Amino acid sequence: MLRNKGLLLAMVVIGLMAVYIVVFTLPEESIPRKTDIRLNMDSGETRPSLRPRICSAPDGHVYVVWNDMRNGKPDIYLNYSTDNGKTWQANDRRLNSGFPGASISEKHKIACNNKGQIYIVWQDYRNSSSGNEVSDIYFNSSDDFGETWQLNDIRLNTNSPGITYSEDPHISSDNMGNVYVVWEDTRNGNSDIYINYSGDYGKTWQGNDIRLDMGNFGERFSELPQVSNDGNGHIYVVWDDFIKSDADIYLNYSTDFGKTWLSSALQLNMYNDRNNLATHPNISSDSSGHVYVIWEDDRNGNTDIYFQYSDDFGVTWQTDDTRLDRDDPGSATSAYQQIKTDDKGNIYVAWNDYRYINNSNRKKIYFNYSNDYGATWQLLDKQIDSRPAGKKGLKAYDFEMDINSNGYICIVWEYFGQDIDNDSGDIYINYSSDYGSMFKLSSIRVDRSDKDIDTQWPVIAIDEKNYIYVAWQGKRSGKCCEIYFNSYGDAGTSSSGRDR
Repeated sequence: MLRNKGLLLAMVVIGLMAVYIVVFTLPEESIPRKTDIRLNMDSGETRPSLRPRICSAPDGHVYVVWNDMRNGKPDIYLNYSTDNGKTWQANDRRLNSGFPGASISEKHKIACNNKGQIYIVWQDYRNSSSGNEVSDIYFNSSDDFGETWQLNDIRLNTNSPGITYSEDPHISSDNMGNVYVVWEDTRNGNSDIYINYSGDYGKTWQGNDIRLDMGNFGERFSELPQVSNDGNGHIYVVWDDFIKSDADIYLNYSTDFGKTWLSSALQLNMYNDRNNLATHPNISSDSSGHVYVIWEDDRNGNTDIYFQYSDDFGVTWQTDDTRLDRDDPGSATSAYQQIKTDDKGNIYVAWNDYRYINNSNRKKIYFNYSNDYGATWQLLDKQIDSRPAGKKGLKAYDFEMDINSNGYICIVWEYFGQDIDNDSGDIYINYSSDYGSMFKLSSIRVDRSDKDIDTQWPVIAIDEKNYIYVAWQGKRSGKCCEIYFNSYGDAGTSSSGRDR
């Protein structure tokens, strides 16, 4: 299995970057502009800030976390707003303990709720020894909307520190204090899937983490775990597994807040040709027992997007999985899929697609949806990215999707291609306000300065008041390591100006 040293590569390839954030409200067609607010509070312009993550709560709280190299090697930093992004803290905060910049902290994930809890998990190399670069999983949390954090972060993998790779963590939580973190772990040889959990808002964790994949320890690669939970004790973990030589999609679940799990994981893909690869699963669930899983699958040739679901808390699944992309099966690559769901039976799936249109197979974003808990899907999928007038050859990279319960689906991406200003990326968004039925005919550009170059890695969050928040990394006027914020004020009120 390839070890993803994504951040290390980013340091070499991306170079000196900055992170920017924009907030605006729907359903305005344009994005008003005002003076930027810089969120990283170092001097800037010398070291990169990379890979933002974002989370928002219904009461106007917005949190942005990123990698920051102001101290040497990358640390985890956060800034937050309590008023829908109008104002931010004068001082950002480092969340990883220990000496600043002494080791790599990366692959951070964030979760938050409307009660003030914020949870951050990441992969950390602090326990590596000379010539033995390995990582552990660390966690920090706040329960007062980001004002204070645990003095010491917590290591979640319970084997000896700094021995093998524990990597690629993912997190899920609820409003009742339950927090679940999964990761892949090589302590047994090849990677297995492990979980640890907390029932007291992240303050304490289990003394022994739990292995979830089946078969002999470390015998085959089990990788790319994802986790979802409700507030009633149901936790679902999905991953791809090479236990049968080629990759299949497996799921394990708990009904008692993580204490016990199935003795045998469930295979979800319904095609058993040993030359088939089913990989990169995504998962979502609701409080009434619906569990939804998507993945990319090459059973037809090039990869397609497939879907499976359960309506009884994961006990039983459909006898046939469902293909969601609507071009000819296997005719073009469909990959990098994402899923979002609500408690009303609405399921939204987006992916990158390379199908030929007008003699071009440029990278595009496609979308399909169900309004009946996955029983039926649209006969025609939709292309979400619409090329700006006069622009040719654009490719839609690194998209992210978020939704709210009001029927809004928002998708953000980086456009990259020969006709983009300054020969580098721009950030665009499209959205639906009617549960996926219609999207805007024209995409909206989010980065507003003609001085922005190399904008990348956009992320997005939308709250229940229909405020949308977008963050990305880039550099402006050759300057690096600055985190900017731009806002569109309260719904129906705008202020304008030039960001810079």
